[in-house]
Amino acid sequence: MPIVDCLGKRIYFLLVDHAVIATCTSWEFDALDLEGRVVLDIGAYVGNTAMLFAVKGAKKVFAVEPDPSFFAIMVENLLLNNLSNVEPINVAITPKRGFARKLPDTSFYGTRFILANDGDVLGMSLSDLLETYNIEPDFMKINCEGCEEYALRDPAVSSFREILVDVHNWSGLKNLAEVLQNFSCRLIKSSDVFSRFHCIKR
Repeated sequence: MPIVDCLGKRIYFLLVDHAVIATCTSWEFDALDLEGRVVLDIGAYVGNTAMLFAVKGAKKVFAVEPDPSFFAIMVENLLLNNLSNVEPINVAITPKRGFARKLPDTSFYGTRFILANDGDVLGMSLSDLLETYNIEPDFMKINCEGCEEYALRDPAVSSFREILVDVHNWSGLKNLAEVLQNFSCRLIKSSDVFSRFHCIKR
């Protein structure tokens, strides 16, 4: 299995793809001060960012990934790296509690989930997630292919101190300032299909 130099930290991965490489070469992640902090990673994929946050000194990382196949790889990656301070959570972020299913029109960037009666993954709001898993709001990274608006419009978002938002062609991106009105946000990376914002509570 590959060992990746991830911003100076050696991390084992079952597989290495574009998302893993992007995480392990990101100066934005390298610049984060997470020592002793609680991190909520929404859209954890195979655990690439969650593991990086853990080895960078986070006290606890809650890694939320709805896709069962990615979630299974994340669990294996955590075992390979013996990271007991990362808690994997197989949940989709939705407007309210229910079941969610994966949309068939998945993109190169990830998978999207919506509430549906025939869903097979538990869905819950950000508020529900914090309460159910007893998560202390502090730092949140979010990159979930469409669930960003559900999470960022949830009243619980105002209890976080710092948020890193990754989005791919999200129409609600234009209203980020309105959604995160209690935060000071700056664009730190942008391309035709991808933007990353760093937001700190005022």
